[in-house]
Amino acid sequence: AFKKMRQSGSSATDVIVLVIAADDGVSPQTVEIIDMYKSIRNAQPQSISLVVAVSKVDKPGIDVDESIRNIENQLMTHEIYTENVGGSDDDACLLFPVSGLTGEGLDELIDGLGLQSEMMDLRADDAAHGEGIVIDARIEKGLGVVADAIIRWGSVTKGDFVVSGMHAGRVKFLNDVGNKPIKKARPSQPVRIVGFKSLPKAGDPVVCAASEDEAKELIRLRESELMNAERAEFENEVELQVTGTAAKQGSFTQKAHEHYGYEGEEEGSNNSIWIPVVIKADSHGTLDAVKDALVTIGTESKLDIVIDPVEMSTGVVTMSDVVMAPEGDA
Repeated sequence: AFKKMRQSGSSATDVIVLVIAADDGVSPQTVEIIDMYKSIRNAQPQSISLVVAVSKVDKPGIDVDESIRNIENQLMTHEIYTENVGGSDDDACLLFPVSGLTGEGLDELIDGLGLQSEMMDLRADDAAHGEGIVIDARIEKGLGVVADAIIRWGSVTKGDFVVSGMHAGRVKFLNDVGNKPIKKARPSQPVRIVGFKSLPKAGDPVVCAASEDEAKELIRLRESELMNAERAEFENEVELQVTGTAAKQGSFTQKAHEHYGYEGEEEGSNNSIWIPVVIKADSHGTLDAVKDALVTIGTESKLDIVIDPVEMSTGVVTMSDVVMAPEGDA
């Protein structure tokens, strides 16, 4: 689940801060992040960089120098090299010992991030129309749709028209990470946007439009592109009249086959255990993470299990969810 959420945020990342505990060293979760970093670097070599922060250096009994040497050796087995072990100028990572408890080394880490951004020549025009990435979105009582985003280019101000995927709105409130109101969000700034009419998806781009008409035109174009893509995907399939519930169940079943490598028997066979589920979550990011975690549990089981999300949505449980459960045998 955490892997899915990290991947969602990677599109908004210029520099990854890889935090490794001095007393634990490189963990399986650390390796997941390293693999994600390497895959991005292979696709776009100059798009992202890595800084290592060795935490818990204040813990009693920790030999900081020895811990750092051990971690550097572990990182080398995954082809991650720090300046101390002779990495090349293009590939060497900065490493900083830090303590979240005492604050030791945090100023040096911040300075290192600034240095890294200068080396990458990260620039943005804050006078342009705002563009960013949705990190998460949810529905909050009294506010409606709330989207957390990171601005990547230009600026976003209160009253701007915004579009993300098929979702649009006008910024009613704009808050910083401390949930304090701000007038303008600038490049690299994380913000909380209130004003979308419907719930955008985590990981989708968000852009500012000059007017409501331009926002509607953007959505119209995206709807047309989506319809063409769906038509191309299904034009060669055999036509079959099915109920709405069966269509949803078939769609999610197909995704389980495509994305999780399930090769077992079809529903109803004696060899497979079919478990339809209805998933509700407070945000799209959580929803996707929970779905992937549940399906993975089935595929990794020793039994032939298919966990099939027949319905997925965000918000509170509604009567339609209650009706959908028995219809989908969930």
